[in-house]
Amino acid sequence: MKQLFIILILTILIIPCKVSISAQEVDQSWIDYIGRDESVTSTARTITIAGLEWMVLNLNVDHFSNGDPIQQARTEAEWMEAWMEGIPAWSYYDNQPAMGDLYGKLYNRHALADSRGVCPEGWRLPGYEDWNTLFEELGGEAGMKMKSTTGWNEDNGYNSSGFNAQPGGIRYCNGQFYGMGDYAILATSGNERPGTGRLYLTGYGSLKGGMNPSRYERGDDGLSVRCVREKPYHGFSIVPSGVPNPGIMFVNNEARGRSGHFGSTLTELQNGDILAFYGNTSGIMKNGHLADGWAEYKRSTDGGKTWSRPTVFQHSKDVWNTNRKQGRMDQAANAVVSASVTAANGNVIAFTMYWGDWRSAYHISHNNGWTWSEPRNLNPSSPEKRTGYIYNAAFVHNDTIYVLAAEGRLGPIVLHFSTDHGETFQKRSHDLFPGKETYYYHTGRILDNGQFVVYAYLNNEDEDILRVISEDNGLTWSEPEVVSFAKRIRNPQMSSKVGGYYFMHGRSGSRGPDAGHLVLYSSSDGLNWDDGIYLNRGEGVFASRGSDSYSANVVVGTHDPDQPERLLIQSSIHYSRQRVNTKHWWIEDILGTELSTN
Repeated sequence: MKQLFIILILTILIIPCKVSISAQEVDQSWIDYIGRDESVTSTARTITIAGLEWMVLNLNVDHFSNGDPIQQARTEAEWMEAWMEGIPAWSYYDNQPAMGDLYGKLYNRHALADSRGVCPEGWRLPGYEDWNTLFEELGGEAGMKMKSTTGWNEDNGYNSSGFNAQPGGIRYCNGQFYGMGDYAILATSGNERPGTGRLYLTGYGSLKGGMNPSRYERGDDGLSVRCVREKPYHGFSIVPSGVPNPGIMFVNNEARGRSGHFGSTLTELQNGDILAFYGNTSGIMKNGHLADGWAEYKRSTDGGKTWSRPTVFQHSKDVWNTNRKQGRMDQAANAVVSASVTAANGNVIAFTMYWGDWRSAYHISHNNGWTWSEPRNLNPSSPEKRTGYIYNAAFVHNDTIYVLAAEGRLGPIVLHFSTDHGETFQKRSHDLFPGKETYYYHTGRILDNGQFVVYAYLNNEDEDILRVISEDNGLTWSEPEVVSFAKRIRNPQMSSKVGGYYFMHGRSGSRGPDAGHLVLYSSSDGLNWDDGIYLNRGEGVFASRGSDSYSANVVVGTHDPDQPERLLIQSSIHYSRQRVNTKHWWIEDILGTELSTN
């Protein structure tokens, strides 16, 4: 379809044009995307208004969505030549790279009309209807509500919408620059001649932020770009917004040359504190993909806004030190904290998994995680104490703790439970998936209809996973059935119900296209799942094998009646080869979690 470009500018004037073109780099990473370092980038990368998700910063990329480069045109001669020869091109305002950090790039008509698209995959240039929807939703003084609060020569805006329109100016078709500080001029697509049409917001004078649509037959100037898309999910919001994205840095292993493969688990305590466990492992052994190290945890006392300095989980460190003294230089028998729960009476239980020994133990804290017991065997009656691997498959329902464990690499999966708040455990059922080679990645919950559902990763099957259901609280189980997930899922992690939704997240398989990324699914009943969205699809990742995506979650706010419940997701994300950092995402504004106004 032919493209038509409109401009949002901040004043009404007739702009004589002499020839212009503009292009931007299109990198899938939000870091490159917005031209800012991840560590100082706001988590608000997008806003959603009337069902449309808008970027809140101008595009700042130098290639199309398929990776093909867009030519930079610096001199007036280069800019004019690109326009006349039909060459996609981009420019910084005044050819100063620092302007890209502030205002993004200016793109010519040929870049904007190119079928490869300057906006990343899944995003597009807005059309007239998109702008009209935005203006109608914002109502009176929409322009002032869209304008940034700083940067304008006159009449800074309110930015109450969060749109953050910035006065990045324009590059005329003759290569001259104009209007920085006075005009926010944003490209718009349409059905007429590519590059024609403009829409102005005023930065000063009588309009003071109003809109004035105006169509031109030239469309030859270099423009800023804001991309838009229909919101890909509904009923909740995600922080950082604009997924997929690099997430919020929680443990920066890159800065210390370490890794954090395996060992992510979280629990909210009855006093409202959050404990977040993770692995501090070697960045050298198998390029960071082994559990060669120990467990640490951080504490948040303010609902996840801030976190304490790391605390070493001492038993885990002791096991690692013993292995070193014995000359064991791999991950075998190292103890990682692989699951954690808070019992109904306030006991905190941390489960440790011993790599290579096919056993797990647990530790109890009676004082909110400040001190821990010595390890206890989950199944004291087992002569070999082979209780298997517990991989984040523990949860509390009413007063009972349920724990799923894989007694071997390919099963069987067994169910343990405790009715005395973790002081002792018993086995309730054995081999939930008889005859099936289930890997040790599994998850489960008791649904609000009383059904107990368990999902398990089927060895070497990326397209489907298995599911069983119990109607009698885990004593007997249905025959295993195959369940398909649109974007696949490995090492699945299911949440408790938050508001109106259950959530499932994990790695989008391990082979084939789009493998290895962090994917999120939602369901209203825990049985039928949507098509999923990527939280991370390689953003901020320097690795050929995807994002790693060993993850965990916890519902936050369950003990505070004055705060709506939210879901915190923690995941390993590659930074080099198979070395990983630990990142966070928040699921917020979940339908059904609204606080009563009474």
